Amino acid sequence: MKYAGCELDKTFEITSMVTAFRKGYGCGYYYKGESHDFWEFICVLKGCIQVAVDCNVYELHENQVIFLKPLQFHNMCSIHQENAEILIMSFRVSPVLEMEQQVVTIHDDICRQLLNLFDMAKEIFVFEEIHVKSIRDGYRRKAQIFSKSLESWILSRMEESDIEEKPVLTVCAVNYSKIVEVLKNNIDRNLRIKDIAKLTGMSESNVKKTFSMYANQGIMNYFQQLKIIEAKRLLAEGNTVGEVSQKLGYSEQNYFSIVFKKATGYAPKYWLKEMEKKNVSKNKKLFLVQQNSR
Repeated sequence: MKYAGCELDKTFEITSMVTAFRKGYGCGYYYKGESHDFWEFICVLKGCIQVAVDCNVYELHENQVIFLKPLQFHNMCSIHQENAEILIMSFRVSPVLEMEQQVVTIHDDICRQLLNLFDMAKEIFVFEEIHVKSIRDGYRRKAQIFSKSLESWILSRMEESDIEEKPVLTVCAVNYSKIVEVLKNNIDRNLRIKDIAKLTGMSESNVKKTFSMYANQGIMNYFQQLKIIEAKRLLAEGNTVGEVSQKLGYSEQNYFSIVFKKATGYAPKYWLKEMEKKNVSKNKKLFLVQQNSR
C-alpha cells in the first residue's frame, strides 16, 4: 500500500535575520521613526515605551510585544519618567505573513524563552553593531534550529489573539490618528498645512504641535515618506513610473523621480531592478543554506 502523506502548509518561514539587539533607554529618549521592508518586533523588558504605528499610538509596558509589518512607519519614545529596556528582532519571511493582532502581553516564562533565543542568536551569528551579517563557521545547523525556534515562538503569539492591546486613546493620540488618516486618505494630493487643519477640524498650530509630539519631524516630510512607501508598493505591483507619479499627485514625472532618488538613493526604475536582484540573491543564499544543512 502506498501512502501519499500529508503535505504541510506552512504559515511562514524566516528567510533571513536582519537585526537582534537588547538596549536600555533613559527617560526622554525619542526615536524619530522609520519604515523598512522586513518584519520587526519590540519586546519591553523593563519600564514603559510609546510606539506610534501608522495612525495608532500604543503604550507598552513590561512583558508586552508589538509586531511591526513591512513598510509600516513607526517611531518610539520612553515615557513616564522611568528608564526602559527593550529587545528588538527583525527578519524577512516567506511567504507573506498574515498577523491580525499588533500587540500581545506575554508571561515571564515566554519572555525568558525570547531572551534565550536572543542569547542563541549572539552565539550563532556575526554582528556588525545591531545588524546580523553572517552565520559563524560551523553553526549552520544551529542557525536552522534558531530560525525554527523563533518561528515557533512567533506562531504561538499569533494564537494568543485574546490578549491584544488597544491603541492609546488620549486626546493628543486621537488627534494624531486623525492627522495620519488624512495624510493616508489623500496620498494622491499635494496637501498643505492649512488643508490638513481644515480636514481634521484643528488649527494649524495644533496640527504642527500634535504631529511633532509623536513623529518628531515635520508633517510635510512625513507625508513625503508615506508617498515614497506607496510608490515602492505601486512600482512592485507593475505600475510604470508615470502612472505612479500621477497616482501620488506629482505634477511632473521628472520631479517625482528626483524626490524618489533623494529618498532611496535610486531612480524608480533602478530601485526596482535592485529589489529584483536582492530577491534573486536572497533565494540563492536560502537554497545554499538548506543544501549545506542536509
